[in-house]
Amino acid sequence: MSRPRVAIVGMGGYAGQHRKAVARAVEGGRAVHAAQVAPPGDHEPFADELTAMRTAGVVIYNSLRDLLAAKRSELDLVCVPTGIPLHRVMTTTVLEAGCNVLVEKPAAGCIQDVDAMIRARVTADRHAMV
Repeated sequence: MSRPRVAIVGMGGYAGQHRKAVARAVEGGRAVHAAQVAPPGDHEPFADELTAMRTAGVVIYNSLRDLLAAKRSELDLVCVPTGIPLHRVMTTTVLEAGCNVLVEKPAAGCIQDVDAMIRARVTADRHAMV
């Protein structure tokens, strides 16, 4: 059985917890941390961590758009531990790109955003988890 290839969007806040969880899965042979989105403003504050990721073979992208353009067909899961206002747009973008998504809680700031995320999941026939 192949190991799932995971990408994580973001460096600050809860993204750190997602990176730790993925690192444990990688250490246990249960996953591959294939890619990381680190916006340019995060390059300096997270320089050491980004260097370690590159050394481990993780490809770093400046944006979700760049990640999906390059890797969408190679990813099994994209983790989206970003700010709540970004959950809807990022989740639907990941689903529309044909990837499964794990979004940090809460799913969104309003029920209309959650409904849009559900519609995108159904249309894409992919998994979306919170």
